[in-house]
Amino acid sequence: MATFTEAYRRAGYRITNPRNQWSAQKDDGSAVALTIWSDEIRKGAEPWVMDCRNHPKRDQWLGLNGNSIRKKHIQHSLSKLGGRFDLILCTAVNPLEEPRKIKTARYWDVREGFVRADEFDVESGEFRIELLVRGVP
Repeated sequence: MATFTEAYRRAGYRITNPRNQWSAQKDDGSAVALTIWSDEIRKGAEPWVMDCRNHPKRDQWLGLNGNSIRKKHIQHSLSKLGGRFDLILCTAVNPLEEPRKIKTARYWDVREGFVRADEFDVESGEFRIELLVRGVP
């Protein structure tokens, strides 16, 4: 498995500060990637979903730099890319620990993310993302 930075690099992104960056945008603005945590995915019926609205750890990450950067990236995707995202799938060493330590990270090329504008809070950065099987309409 790749490190966090390597996972983003393999997907074609550059991460400058892995401790404070939970998303990335390609230099030409053609794509955005978001970090997704495996233990926060609701699986079952398609599409799978990760919903960080009203997250129990919301107050811990709300004012962090990573959230500010991610808000800008989500806004870019919504305005320029139809709300589509590449995904970096991470597994935590201990999902209950804060801050989380990454056990594994990889570019999740079999799925892509989709965020609807009405499921993104511009102020807080909270969002709901659908994790769609790539290439399936």
